[in-house]
Amino acid sequence: MSKRLNYSGASMRGFTLVELLVAMVIFSIMAGGMYLVFNNFIRVKEVTDRDSARLAAMQRAFTFIQRDISFVVPRPVRDEYGSVDRSDAMISNGDEIEFTRGGWNSPPFLERKRSELQRVGYKLEEGKLIREYWYVLDRAQDSTSRKLELLEGVEELSFLFYFKNSTGNSVEETVWPPTTSITLSNVGGCGIDATGNDIRLPDVVQMTVKLVDYGEIVRKYSVLSHYAAMLDEEGC
Repeated sequence: MSKRLNYSGASMRGFTLVELLVAMVIFSIMAGGMYLVFNNFIRVKEVTDRDSARLAAMQRAFTFIQRDISFVVPRPVRDEYGSVDRSDAMISNGDEIEFTRGGWNSPPFLERKRSELQRVGYKLEEGKLIREYWYVLDRAQDSTSRKLELLEGVEELSFLFYFKNSTGNSVEETVWPPTTSITLSNVGGCGIDATGNDIRLPDVVQMTVKLVDYGEIVRKYSVLSHYAAMLDEEGC
């Protein structure tokens, strides 16, 4: 004999359409809020990572320049064009700079020994700060340079040079060797080597870069070489 199961209306009761719509609205609001928070977090992280990478690149570039200028030595070089007159120890037209530096490490495992002196230069190419360097000092026609991109987004690059003139006053020049008389050049020919090349060095090199995002940045670097000691030995 079969039995009929009777279910009360309360036991069969489910969600109404209004309750489902309210739940969906609440869930949508919460999901939208979570998306905004997550999206803002991602954007902040991207900006932070980008700025961190930019600052690291700037610090790297300035460290390269500071290290090179700190090891400047008064050593002229022969250019690749075979000119009779060698390039001076430091040359600059105000927008670019090239000089000889010491302290270039020579690993002991190299098959061919090389000089610890290196010719380097800095210039602006297509909005990039470039460090150019050579493996030899006195270059031949087949001597090629290597280029290292240090910094992007550079609009302008310029240099200033500070030194003491013939009266002992500190002055600045936009080119090097300077057009203004320096005290050393007036004392027994100091500042000129045996071949007539200018080996004078400034006291301070100022570099100014204008970046597309950070504007104008100025850095001053002291020329910390053995130049003064060499002049003392020469009686200058």
